[in-house]
Amino acid sequence: SSGGPASSPARQAHQASSPGSTQLSAQELGDNALLCRVLLEATGTSARACGAHFASKGKLLRTVLVPALERLGDPCALVRSAAFSCLSSICVHCGFRDLGALVGANADYVVDALCTQLRDLGSHPRAPFLLAALLRRAGVAPE
Repeated sequence: SSGGPASSPARQAHQASSPGSTQLSAQELGDNALLCRVLLEATGTSARACGAHFASKGKLLRTVLVPALERLGDPCALVRSAAFSCLSSICVHCGFRDLGALVGANADYVVDALCTQLRDLGSHPRAPFLLAALLRRAGVAPE
């Protein structure tokens, strides 16, 4: 055995108790939610620090836009709230009047990413979150 975190006794016991399963423990889910929150907050802070440069050439904005939009549909309220704050910061500091304007200005990219993800749900299991978030924000699905 190589040692390392992937082969720790706790990980092996967890895997042995649920063969073929990728279920995460409550602790791991909580840690993941906190990590998502921190990353989203850092992204919002970066938008504030960079201002219009964050969106000026599109590369940085497009790197974070779809993952942040996906998190708007996350089942965890902590993550959803952090995603909304992140996207709000991007809107305010990059010159978009609201989230609709941000998505509208990048609709070609967002729709292309969504279609690509929906074609291969096995590789993109968060695609339904992105679709749900977009439908909710468009007002065609319940909050």
